[in-house]
Amino acid sequence: MKLSDIISCEYRDHAVIFALISGEELVSRTIREKFSEYCSPILKDRHFLQCHISYVINMRRVERFTKDSFTLYGSRTVPIAAKQYPVVRDTYMDYLMAKGGLK
Repeated sequence: MKLSDIISCEYRDHAVIFALISGEELVSRTIREKFSEYCSPILKDRHFLQCHISYVINMRRVERFTKDSFTLYGSRTVPIAAKQYPVVRDTYMDYLMAKGGLK
């Protein structure tokens, strides 16, 4: 699995569910560490953003951005934590600017 194949990562029932471009979902082993620690290698990639305590998204796969959620490739909706919104918005806007401007 390549990082670019990942749409999002979701923490659920002590495991991480990777939603992939192919439509598949891969489920990790049971994790004992915090979700953010488990995802830290992925979060080192500038395309990834933790927008909620239980979600990491691939910003390359964002189709729509609102105050409370991202709509990703395949109509997958991921919530944005209200407290994190200013940081998530700024990070996403910086990503878009670096990518070559807003669409």
